[in-house]
Order: sequence, then C-alpha cells, then structure tokens
Amino acid sequence: MTVQNGNLGSSPLNINGYENSGIGELTIDNSGKLWFNNFYYGLIRFDPCDGSLAKPELSATASAIELGQSSSITAKGCTNVVWNWKNNKESVSKPVTPGNNKLDITPALSTTYTARCYEDGCMSAPVNLAITVLPALTLNNLGKAQNCPGDTLKVGTKISGEFDISNQFKAYLYAAASSTSLNIAGQGKDLSFSLPNSLSAGKYYLRLEGSSPKVLSKDSLEINILATPSVTTTGAAGCIGANISIGATGGDSYLWKGPNAFTSSLQNPAFSNINPSYAGAYLVTVTGTNGCRNTGTANVVVNPNPNATASVSSVVYEGLDVQLLASGGTSYSWSGPGNYSSAEQNPIIKRISKSIHAGTYVVNVTDANGCKANAQTELKIETALANEQESNSDFKVYPNPASDKIQIVTGLEGEATIQLYDATGKEISTQIFLRQTTIPVRNLARGTYFFIIQQR
Repeated sequence: MTVQNGNLGSSPLNINGYENSGIGELTIDNSGKLWFNNFYYGLIRFDPCDGSLAKPELSATASAIELGQSSSITAKGCTNVVWNWKNNKESVSKPVTPGNNKLDITPALSTTYTARCYEDGCMSAPVNLAITVLPALTLNNLGKAQNCPGDTLKVGTKISGEFDISNQFKAYLYAAASSTSLNIAGQGKDLSFSLPNSLSAGKYYLRLEGSSPKVLSKDSLEINILATPSVTTTGAAGCIGANISIGATGGDSYLWKGPNAFTSSLQNPAFSNINPSYAGAYLVTVTGTNGCRNTGTANVVVNPNPNATASVSSVVYEGLDVQLLASGGTSYSWSGPGNYSSAEQNPIIKRISKSIHAGTYVVNVTDANGCKANAQTELKIETALANEQESNSDFKVYPNPASDKIQIVTGLEGEATIQLYDATGKEISTQIFLRQTTIPVRNLARGTYFFIIQQR
C-alpha cells in the first residue's frame, strides 16, 4: 500500500479492502498516523514515524505590529512546514508547503501561529509563536484652535482594532522642551480633559495613549494656549466704622465674591461704615482681552476700636496736684477746661484751682492699628482747710502747721473715721476715733496734707 504525500493535511484517507484480511478498516489521519478498526481488537493506532523529527525554531521580523502592518515568520530547521493559526475570530489549518519555511502575514487581530516540520509523512511536535496586533488610535479635530488654561477640551477619536473593555486613556501635551500628562474622563470615542490652570502660553501638540493594550496615537493635534491675565489684588484693613476699598488689576472685567453673599463687578469696590462681618477673603475673577480668566484674593481685616478709659487719681483738693489717668491705646490726647491739652497718657496738673481746672476732661485714645476711641472724666475740686487754727462747731485741728503731731477734736456724736492724704491724693492713713484723736506726723515728708472726717 502506498499513500501519497498530497493527502496529508486534508481529510483523513480511508483505504478499503482489508476487512476480509482480519486487519479491518484502515484510516490515515492528518498527522500521518494509521488507524485500524479491527473486529477482534477494536480501534488500533499505528505511528509509522519514530518521533525523531526535530521541531522548528520560530522567529518573526516583528512580534508586535500595528493594525495594517505585516510581519514574516520563519520556521528554522524545516524544509517543509505545516502551518495553522488561531485568534478570537478564526482557526485556520494550512496544507503542507513543500520547500518553503516562511509565512508572510498581515493579521487584523492578535494571533497565535503554530508550525510543524514535515518529512516523509512524519511531522514534528508543534511550536507556537504569538503575534500581537496593536490597535490604531487616531484623533479628530478638537473644534477649537485656541484655548485658555483651565478649559475643558473634547477629543474625537477613531479606534481600529481591539481595545480591552477596561482600557483607560491618558492625554499628553508636548511643548518644545517638556511634556504634561493629563487625566481623561470617559472611554470610547468621546473623551474630555481639563487643561491645567498653570499651563504656560504657547503652542502644544496633543497625543493620546491607551492602557490596554498600551498604544500611543500616531498622529497629534496642535493646540494653542493663550496667556491668562496676571492678577494683582489689594486688600484693606480698617477700624470699625471706617470706609475702605479693595482692588484688582490685570484684566478688562472683574467679578468679586465675598462674605455675606457680596458680589460686585467693579474693579475697586468700596465699603462704608464697616463692622466685623465685613472681614474675610474676597475672590475676584479677572477676564483678559483674549477671554482667558484668572483669579486672585484680597483680604479685609476689621480691627476693633480700643477700649478707652479715663479717671482722676483720687479725691482732689484745691491747691494740690492731680493726675489724670487713661488706658486702652498707644497714644493719647487730652483736652479740658481753660484750653487744657496734653499728649501724655497720665498727665499731672499742678496746684489746681476750682475756678480754672474743675470740669470735664476728654481723652482721645489711639491703638497700634490706628483705631480711635475717647473717654471722659469729671474733675471735682474740694476746698481744703488752710488756717493754722481752723475750727468750727464740728471740729478743731491744731497745731497747723505741725512737725510732731496734730490734734483732732470734733463735736460729732459717736465714732468717726479720719483719712489722711498727701498732695498727690495718695492715702497715708485711716483711723477710727471717738470725738478726738492724735495723728503723728514726725515721719511724714515735708508738704501739704489733707484729711477727710466722716461720722460712722
């Protein structure tokens, strides 16, 4: 029996006439193996090859190609090759190609190619080689020739070939000496992304990259980025009740937003009679002549007015010195009767006179922020005893002047309190006595002293 080589790789060859010989029906399969269907022993396979035929070494001019490109696979070590291949859409077996160990391919999908060496009806073990076909990604016109930083761009794409369902796109903007990577929203043909606000003005080229598989668009789109306006803002600080204004420069139009739902389209909005609710950050959106926008912030600070106080040092008697007291600020300005004025915080008025100095004194107080407030105090001047032997029905004081002690005699019923003061109004001593008492003055400094007697 002789089997022709041309039958290998096609349908199995059935040879009849062996039924009566006891061998049964004979079939030759695509691998050159003999199958006997024996009446007594069942199905028997006979392999006329000894398995010594070496398998090929496969190589390709390119194992990863873009859609539409070609590659050539070589089965080294073979003279005759049986090829077959398989991908997601087809499975192909090719008859033996005598004298040719190369296969030229232009696949549309990623495909696995299998080769077996063939000699004298025998085939080697199979060897596989995967060829990856990258999809083609092209870009359509953006529809805008000029854009501002911060704009959202929509990109039209055309995808040819296979992309994984989980594929994500990324955009790249290329300039002369740098590139910027941008996140893209969406999948498929309609993609969008935002231009960074920090993008400098100039000419850029856009390309897209897919993730699964990783492929970069071959073409690019030109994008012209316009300059954003350079915004300068001026804030303000003021005291409660003051009038202030804020401002911005750098554009053709302005839109302000701030505390208390404040809005204004003025370049330099003003505020009158401010209070603490005006404090905070005011955001301005500035639009330039080219239509691009930028933002800036101006801060408003509202300073409280000082808590001004005014008083006199003590009970005041005619002919003594008195000190005016103020607090709450860093600078002071006093005014009062008789065209009195002073820039001291706590000025002293010498040898006061009821006819000249009694009355209302006002102090204007300024704090470190320049905020102002005022306070006032009333200067009441009492008449002091001035005679050496001053007496009346109520009391006697002697000797006056004195160097050792002073005798006090009163006509008051019950206990009384006597308080002794120096010329500055400082209290020296307090005593409780019944009708009369003695006050030692030997250790007191030379000067004028005053006392107040009150019945308890």
